[in-house]
Amino acid sequence: MDEEDGGNEMASTKWSAEEERRRAFWLVWEIDTFASILSMRPRGLNSQRIIVRLPVSDEAWFSNSPCESPVIPLNPTQVWRVLLDSPNKDERAWFLVANYLMALAYEAASGQQKSQREYSDLASSITYFSLAVSRRYGLETKPPVFTARTFANANWIIGMHLMLANTQACLQVLTATPASGVATIGDDYSRILNRWHPEYIAFSHPFFAGTLLSARTYPSTSSSRSLSSSCNQELSALILSHFATFWQLGSVLLGEYIRFYIKAIHSV
Repeated sequence: MDEEDGGNEMASTKWSAEEERRRAFWLVWEIDTFASILSMRPRGLNSQRIIVRLPVSDEAWFSNSPCESPVIPLNPTQVWRVLLDSPNKDERAWFLVANYLMALAYEAASGQQKSQREYSDLASSITYFSLAVSRRYGLETKPPVFTARTFANANWIIGMHLMLANTQACLQVLTATPASGVATIGDDYSRILNRWHPEYIAFSHPFFAGTLLSARTYPSTSSSRSLSSSCNQELSALILSHFATFWQLGSVLLGEYIRFYIKAIHSV
């Protein structure tokens, strides 16, 4: 849809129409990626053929104010820096980059990465992006503000941190990190979820709920940190119950989550 050609300026009406198509594309991309990860099957969309700019803020689109936005580079080593100096400062764009890196990490964890060098490049890009997110959207230094006017952007910030936690879990699976590392990921999830205002959870993207279903991101029930593990599991179940009040997907995932951990407890 978009070619990297910064020399052409679009009329605002044309830009607005193209922005609408970009948003439609990224919604389809998210559905495809979400389904691929849950089903553990290859994605339908070829990530090496995506030449679509990241969406800009609702404010820019609704006011018909053109804003330059980048295309995600095909080279994973360049993905982390794509928004650093971009005029596009939208939180959803940052979330999509986090989602994109998570999809690449899941593909690597499923054996689709071709070489150790490619894995190392991907791991570096994820680390750099995590540092960039912490600097701009750190949960401790710049905690998201939840109000009736700001909750949408705040939810995207929570979402990007959840995506990064999932991504780090994939990397630990690939590097066969000991159980203590998995417990650290569980602690990261607890830290993120404790920053999420309960009144606005159900208003967030329903796919966020899927990030809570990955067994890789929680400490084992047989760990010496069983109390911490139990608290994380209960917290995640409560978060999923909020999604279930608005989204059928939340109900389905909550049921899967409960069945998984009942099975895990009985197998110990």
